Amino acid sequence: MKLSIFAATLLAGLAASCAPAYESSVKSSRAQGARDHYETEILNSDLAKSREYQAWVAEGRRALRDGLSIRPSFKEVVFFSGDDPTAVGYRLDLRRGQRLRVQMSRSGNTRIFAELFEQIGAADPIYRLVHSANPGKSEFSFEAHSDGIHVLRLQPEMMKGAEVAITLSTAAGLTFPVQGKNSNAIRSFFGDSRDGGKRDHEGIDIFAARGTTVFAVADGVISEVGINKLGGKVVWQYDAERNVTYYYAHLNSQSVREGDRVSAGSTIGTVGNTGNARTTSPHLHFAVYRPGRVAIDPVPFIFDAPGDVVAPVLVDLTRLGVWTETVKPTTLHASPAKNSRVLAEVPAHTRMRVVSGVREWHRVQLDNGRRGFIPGQVSILGMQ
Repeated sequence: MKLSIFAATLLAGLAASCAPAYESSVKSSRAQGARDHYETEILNSDLAKSREYQAWVAEGRRALRDGLSIRPSFKEVVFFSGDDPTAVGYRLDLRRGQRLRVQMSRSGNTRIFAELFEQIGAADPIYRLVHSANPGKSEFSFEAHSDGIHVLRLQPEMMKGAEVAITLSTAAGLTFPVQGKNSNAIRSFFGDSRDGGKRDHEGIDIFAARGTTVFAVADGVISEVGINKLGGKVVWQYDAERNVTYYYAHLNSQSVREGDRVSAGSTIGTVGNTGNARTTSPHLHFAVYRPGRVAIDPVPFIFDAPGDVVAPVLVDLTRLGVWTETVKPTTLHASPAKNSRVLAEVPAHTRMRVVSGVREWHRVQLDNGRRGFIPGQVSILGMQ
């Protein structure tokens, strides 16, 4: 039951750079990314005082501030206009150890600047740049180093357009530690009560047959191999890249020695029920500790979202980037969902530009600059 609750939380949406130009309305960190180096080139050119540059900066600022809250997996096909600057932002609630995967299929050779920011604060947030992708890449991934809201911003070069299919999905940052199993095998969770409420469970229990192979979840060094009262036969592994230690307990056998260097997928031992698990079915107790042996929830590190699929884009994409109008009245929504906040009632024959398609929805921009989503089944007149 708890896994389904976690999965719902993990996959649910939340309703809803670094150059000096952003500081007036969007605070961001001083870290430098590919977009910042590009902007520096513009600031050293004749374009620095142009209206086109000011509009490009403003659009990037808006996308960072007003990003669409989404749930992975998510796909959108976006038309970035070279005449009217367009940027998109996506807000995600990521957990430490969870990996975000970004895939972009684009037309032409336009560079797309893809940056991931961590939001710090809520009322007057600061956006800290945590990843800047190579503009020429069509795919990249990022493993979250802290829990919280992250914003992915995508924006092309100035005065250059492109059509881009964007797919966002999440995956486990670590190898699953029990051979032949996945997240469905987790039956006891972080924070569960133990010993009649005297202590909390500092890890998760993954059930499998006795003797099932236990894998190292990442590259690292075996820091301790031993036996204790609670864990029985145990192995500790230090991961220098993430600065955390993994704990494998209730093992039936141990296959490593202190000081061994292991790779993700190396054999650590086998599943058992040693220690205080001797009266239970065989399982692996797996835990993750920060320095000082402060326990953190291991689930985001290994949660593999069984059955998670990307919803296809079903709307007509032939109108992307063109100005058109509706045949009948409709509603402008804050996000592509029927139960999302209604931003405005849209009369028939309202002029709008179609920006993107996502599932059964079009993202549009009205003549007055207002943006939102309209249902894809709304009839749209021909190009203007």
